[in-house]
Amino acid sequence: MATLFGLAGGVSGPYQPALATQPTDWTIGVSFTSSSTCGTASTPGGFINSPIDINIDAEDNVWIANSQTGSGNLSEISSGGIPSTCVFLGSGGSQGGATIDSAGNTWIGSGTSLYRYNNGNALAFPTTVTPIGVTADGLGNVYFTAVNGSVGSLYRIANAATASAAVAPVIISSNVGTHPVRLMPDLQRASNITVQGNIFVTTGTTSVAEVSPSTANGNLNGFVTTTIPTTGNSYGLTLGPQNNLFVSAIDSGAITGLTESSGYTTSLSGFPFTTPGTLGISTPTSIAVDGRLNIWIPNNTNGTGTGSVSELGSANTALGLSPTTGFQKTSSYLSSGRALAVDQAGNVWVAGDGTGFITEIVGAGVPIFQPYSLGLKLGGRFQAIP
Repeated sequence: MATLFGLAGGVSGPYQPALATQPTDWTIGVSFTSSSTCGTASTPGGFINSPIDINIDAEDNVWIANSQTGSGNLSEISSGGIPSTCVFLGSGGSQGGATIDSAGNTWIGSGTSLYRYNNGNALAFPTTVTPIGVTADGLGNVYFTAVNGSVGSLYRIANAATASAAVAPVIISSNVGTHPVRLMPDLQRASNITVQGNIFVTTGTTSVAEVSPSTANGNLNGFVTTTIPTTGNSYGLTLGPQNNLFVSAIDSGAITGLTESSGYTTSLSGFPFTTPGTLGISTPTSIAVDGRLNIWIPNNTNGTGTGSVSELGSANTALGLSPTTGFQKTSSYLSSGRALAVDQAGNVWVAGDGTGFITEIVGAGVPIFQPYSLGLKLGGRFQAIP
């Protein structure tokens, strides 16, 4: 720390104002904001307007799903930090998420449709329901969740990545809880990566739904749903390179870590992690891993009025890597996290309740191959260092 401070230079250095004292943390965060709009004259949407989800494509561009009702849009910041895309789709306002498929298309829910976007071309896939969570596997299929009353369901759009026209979704589970916010497919092993995999969905209760292909009696359009117990009410979900399952609990802040063996009945060493206050974990809304299986957690609240992100190591055992307040900044730069993604350079991108900005924590994580679906398609690149 002292050496770095000595190298920082005096008042003539490139970064102003100069630091008066040696800091305890050299982490740098950059806030991106914009007053630009897109869409039409009657329904303009801000370039960044109540962001609710964030994704990274194969070129390390950042895609932002904006949730502002009636004026939300899909936006892109290039890997070089240049605003590149701003497109108003449908009725505007993503209700939950977006994803990037294995062919490089970006998907976002708007109203009662999913939209596939690529290089200025958008195709609407009518769903008749309001999509919440969205994901894509390595086979070109796209999945989304929706809730009707108190019943959460999972839908599949077959071969959606390459379809020349809209394909009707097929329901494959009617039992994925009341808050199916996050979902992800798992990795089929190298010899079977062309086989339909399992889809994991958070439920908002003390379990995760696993929706698996099945020919048994009682399946729903070729799939069966089982439950995996979790510590606390599941909300954020991700999978590691060995199909290890990590889940964040929005009520208690506990982090569940399970191995694939024996049907996700065995916890990883050090899990469940049930002392969230030691890392500043509070009302976590998402979870992601980086290339060394460090777990990144955006916090929606932390009791201080400022934003924070927590980090937990999991490679050998649960190991706290962030301070008791999390990595923290004022709410003008990091506010009430909603979603988080780690890019191929190790930057950690956070979308939160700040109405007009997203935050990049520069180089804080270990690089990880993106997008998730392409890692699935290629097998050996799944959740690996690029």
